[in-house]
Amino acid sequence: MPSIIHCCSQRGASSWVLSVLLDPVVLAHLNLQPLEFPHWQNVQRDFPAKETLYKKLQGPCSFPEHTIGITFYISFEVYQAIDKPEGTRAFFVVRDPRDILISFYQRLPSFPMHLQSILTGWRNEIEALSVEDGLAWLMNAIAETGLFSAQRSWIEAESPELLLLRYEKLSAKPLDFLTDLFTWLDVGMSEKEIVDLNERHLWSVYRANKPWHYQVGHPGSWKEYFSDGLAQRFRDLTGDLVECLGYEWGVVDEQEV
Repeated sequence: MPSIIHCCSQRGASSWVLSVLLDPVVLAHLNLQPLEFPHWQNVQRDFPAKETLYKKLQGPCSFPEHTIGITFYISFEVYQAIDKPEGTRAFFVVRDPRDILISFYQRLPSFPMHLQSILTGWRNEIEALSVEDGLAWLMNAIAETGLFSAQRSWIEAESPELLLLRYEKLSAKPLDFLTDLFTWLDVGMSEKEIVDLNERHLWSVYRANKPWHYQVGHPGSWKEYFSDGLAQRFRDLTGDLVECLGYEWGVVDEQEV
């Protein structure tokens, strides 16, 4: 089995995918050594600081053989620049960038203040602002990390080794999402094993039991927050990103559901 890298962005179901990929049944089928992103970062001298996960590498980085990388917060350009074993494949979960903004905004008030993170600073910045001004400030902060550009890089990537999945499908039909993923991985999991895996990692249960760590909001939740002015600010900041990723203004996209 060639190496595999789960590439992602924050607020894109990365923690849930992590739990699925670390399931003992999945690991037995993959027969690959799991490697979580923070552990890989620690041995890559030239990888950027966590606050700029999606930025370009400052020097050579490598990825080991017989390994599955999990929750790699990187752009497609960074993925291409990593020295990987021949045959390495990757998958990326796409999410509406407007919903990513809202998910960050909803999460920040409950973010533990004792944790040292860029999110701590974000929380301090927006807590005294109105919702409109807070979202306007936050969308710029997210853009500065490179997250929106990273999303664009994956959707525009042309590579036979890449699978794109959608958060909206996971939210609506998690079993179908898992079936798509493990069919592509081609690791020999039976239909029953995938059904059982879905039961062990029910999306609805994860969201209910871990509201801080897991996703908040739902597909299209941006419509509950975006004024016309805020929508224009988002367009000015991100250009045609919404359309590039396959979403639309004014409707909740269901093309992959």
